[in-house]
Amino acid sequence: MEGLGLLILTVLITARQACVAASGTLYVARENQALVGHTFLSLHATPLVRCMVLCHRHRRCLSFNHGDTDGTCQMNGARAEENPESLQQKSGFLYFGGLESDTEGPMETTTETVQVSTNSQGQGYELDESAAAMSTVLVLGSQDVPEVVGVSQPSPDFEAPTVTCPNAVWSYTNGGEAQAKPDWAPPTAVDNLDGEIPSSEITCVNDLGLVVGPGDGFYKGVTTVWCEAYDSVRNMGTCLFNVSIIDCGGCAPLGMEDGTIPDDHIGASSVLNSDDENYGPGLARLNGAKSWCARTFQLDDPLPWIRVFLSHQADVYGVIVQGRPSSDMFVTNFIVSYADDTSQLWSKIKEDTGFITKFDSSKSGETAVHVPFQSASRDYIHLGHLRITPIKWQTAVCMRLEIIGKTSPFSVDG
Repeated sequence: MEGLGLLILTVLITARQACVAASGTLYVARENQALVGHTFLSLHATPLVRCMVLCHRHRRCLSFNHGDTDGTCQMNGARAEENPESLQQKSGFLYFGGLESDTEGPMETTTETVQVSTNSQGQGYELDESAAAMSTVLVLGSQDVPEVVGVSQPSPDFEAPTVTCPNAVWSYTNGGEAQAKPDWAPPTAVDNLDGEIPSSEITCVNDLGLVVGPGDGFYKGVTTVWCEAYDSVRNMGTCLFNVSIIDCGGCAPLGMEDGTIPDDHIGASSVLNSDDENYGPGLARLNGAKSWCARTFQLDDPLPWIRVFLSHQADVYGVIVQGRPSSDMFVTNFIVSYADDTSQLWSKIKEDTGFITKFDSSKSGETAVHVPFQSASRDYIHLGHLRITPIKWQTAVCMRLEIIGKTSPFSVDG
């Protein structure tokens, strides 16, 4: 077969259950056991022999667990030989680790020659299910009786992982800061054979080749970020996105945290337990000891909201959002409506495509999340009134916030 080298392998058949990989690597099995705490990749509905082949071709895989019931294939980055405390009883599983000496007596072995084809670069393979591609691998059953199992001849894997970047990221310099620190959802990568690639193995760099990530500093202007990920045979997948930073000279908090915006300028559609003292809208202040919380899953208030009337119209560049302190109650996504004054209808902030923008505050349960309002068509939103409508939340609708922008010199009717 053109481009393929022929490799003659010697297979050790032991008195234990075992299987042999395409390289001649012998995996010794332990019934009803699994190596726990070292799995880096888990696949489902995977036959035993395919699991063995995939482990062999993956650069990180040193051993694997296989579940007989549902075909679970767990690839481990360690072995029981070095981590005996991690080998635990697990019904229906087989642990396949490296060959070791038999502590209960001498190991009986025989040898048999198996002919396997592999490519000259030793690259990874996907399994060809055609009958003409079948080779053989020996597997010992539970009664130590050799069983011949069909294994497909491997084909080279030239398919790169699919890497997905976030959409374009926008933010602004706050006050006199030279850099903005925008947040974004980390890129993801999926390979045709390796499955999902851990985010820790996806690298993103800026125009200067420096590694960057969410929360890192960016100067004003447009920076192109390049992200790449490799599969186990070093096929590289990539994606690109832009980070655009607007200069907001003179931006400042508009008064939620320091109380410049009075309580009677903050309203809400509902209050949890009708308890204004502990959950009222006047408590929705950044870094406050409590927060606003709404009644949730109520027919009369299916999508609760909180609104703020500013004393002056402002160019608003974004908001800072927190959940309720010391709790698991926070908003993960929301939409924003705005108006110049009370006589106007509310308008929703939209994407440049015309769809309503769904802002992400999923980290607000851990920290203060900076949520910018920029897009390709706008640097800010000019408004006198702001309304936030949560559309997804954790446990309950609870929020603290600050509004960031620059005020105009004329007043707004409250």
